[in-house]
Amino acid sequence: MPIGVMIFEEGVCQSYAAVFNQLLSKVGIKSYIVQSDVHSWNMVKIGDKYYYIDVTFDDPLQKPGTGLYAKDYVSYDYFLTNIKDNDSEHILCDQYQEIFASVLTNSDDAYKKYYPKANNISAINYIDGSWYFVVRTSDAAKCGVYKWDGKWDGTSNQVASELDIKSSTIKSMAEFEGKLYVCDASGLAYYDLETKEKTIVEGTENVEKVYSSGVVLYLLKSGSTEWEAYEKSAYYVNKSEYDADTNVKVLGTQNSSTASTSANDSSNESVVIKTISTSSKIKKPAKVKKVKAKNKKGKKIRVSWKKVKGAKGYQVKYALNKKFTKKKKTKLVKKTKVTLKKLKKKKKYYIKVRAYKLNGKKKVYGKWSKIVKVKVKK
Repeated sequence: MPIGVMIFEEGVCQSYAAVFNQLLSKVGIKSYIVQSDVHSWNMVKIGDKYYYIDVTFDDPLQKPGTGLYAKDYVSYDYFLTNIKDNDSEHILCDQYQEIFASVLTNSDDAYKKYYPKANNISAINYIDGSWYFVVRTSDAAKCGVYKWDGKWDGTSNQVASELDIKSSTIKSMAEFEGKLYVCDASGLAYYDLETKEKTIVEGTENVEKVYSSGVVLYLLKSGSTEWEAYEKSAYYVNKSEYDADTNVKVLGTQNSSTASTSANDSSNESVVIKTISTSSKIKKPAKVKKVKAKNKKGKKIRVSWKKVKGAKGYQVKYALNKKFTKKKKTKLVKKTKVTLKKLKKKKKYYIKVRAYKLNGKKKVYGKWSKIVKVKVKK
């Protein structure tokens, strides 16, 4: 069923095409689900021309040439394309050949040089009106996170973007819950896109890659081939629970522009999703108390504090001045202690901690603790 792709992260080509069809209809793009004898995909209208988009084929199980399962890899081979020569899986079956006879003569390949497609940019992330992607080249000055406004000049030139976060160590990137997560030399971190402040997630030093399915944030650790679920959104539904769960809500009926009413056409399937309440207010966690900080050998500071009842985790902020404006950094941790590393010798650090609870997918923070300070002597 179509909901499987979005909620359970699994489904056949027809499921992919049905969900994509529904999403396009919501933003006013005309789309049809079309079929060959063995496959389903989408035909969309841009301007006065039609193009194929096959979200199933562009979400490959393996990265070409590697033989490795690459959850974070995205292809553009079937994004806004014309009919592929000698591609038997994308030759419309007789029924659809008849229905779309006039459309087939009005297809185009104008987007062959489309910016992301021509530059083979994988994993583009959309946040607040802009697109973000990682560039890694031999020129360190050009490496980092680029910001793109979505405009295109009709060529394959990399002229529509700007270097937003400079870094030559970023390995992968993903958007989750409105935050931009990156994996770099320090492990997993996320950025505040307004201030460019970087928050390191404690205990992720051995993480190589990050990927978001939309409802689950996955991590791939160094030396492993298995992706691990790190964080789940409020809309995540466990499949085993869902199959037995009767607490579902019908959100509506797909009413997309399909040209066929064949038995295997999924254009009129009801969309169901588990009812989840995220609007209830919760009490903020108490203020963190008894914060202690001690300098350790190797330019480190060991910070500890008293556990806050009901807290799901803690945010630790440290900087070189008490206003927390000079070389400030933050860390998110689950435990009541953390070791701050790679500090500057003979410098005094100011540290504060606050607890947080979860209200659905949002963190609810308590008040900051009293500021403690410690000088790095060793």
